[in-house]
Amino acid sequence: SEGYYEYEGSEYAKLTATYVTYPAYQFSDNTTVISGTTYYFKVEPIKWRVISNNDGTIQLLSEYILENQYYYPNTSSRTIDGKTIYSNNYEHSRIRGWLNNEFYNKAFGTLDQSAILTTLVDNSASTTNSSSNSYASNNTNDKIYLLSYQDSSTYFNDDASRQAKTTDYARAVGAYMNTSTSYYGNGHWWLRSPSHSSTYACHVLYDGDVGSSNVDRAYRGARPALQIKNNIW
Repeated sequence: SEGYYEYEGSEYAKLTATYVTYPAYQFSDNTTVISGTTYYFKVEPIKWRVISNNDGTIQLLSEYILENQYYYPNTSSRTIDGKTIYSNNYEHSRIRGWLNNEFYNKAFGTLDQSAILTTLVDNSASTTNSSSNSYASNNTNDKIYLLSYQDSSTYFNDDASRQAKTTDYARAVGAYMNTSTSYYGNGHWWLRSPSHSSTYACHVLYDGDVGSSNVDRAYRGARPALQIKNNIW
């Protein structure tokens, strides 16, 4: 039904794990993620963290890293409408398209989508790690978006509060997770802001520090954000 399998009143997403690593990842029930094995993941509500409330407009951030996504699948520049678009341009990024299409329709297809506001997302240089950042993109109007570099300081008090764990589903599709005792299960999650070169974008590391890497670097996760009005859900 709509891409899910139904069993005893619940829906499940079918997935064949494709990622192999050492040391091996484990699911939250301490079983090992085995590449090539088919799993069924129960569809459950997304857990959201309230990060701001401005006159009844509530900004939410996924508590967990939900998916493994490239910012953009390669580091080549493109020409769009006669303008050079670098691979770290958020307006034309792969992850923005995924958030507002595949993810949006999959996560909210059965809900009243009018509850989710269209947000004017500020992508100016002032939201990045440099006020003179020449790779800043145009502002965008989005239902779902990533936080910016500046947001990573505004909405979090310290490194510990920025840390996020991967879901079992994300682990099976290859989202990076740390396997040390101190940070077990924590992953990397993308920010929307471009960094210091045309192929780099910012992200939060497993320990909560903020860094950057090539946009086609695998294993970075998606931690979606959105705005709703008056806590309608």
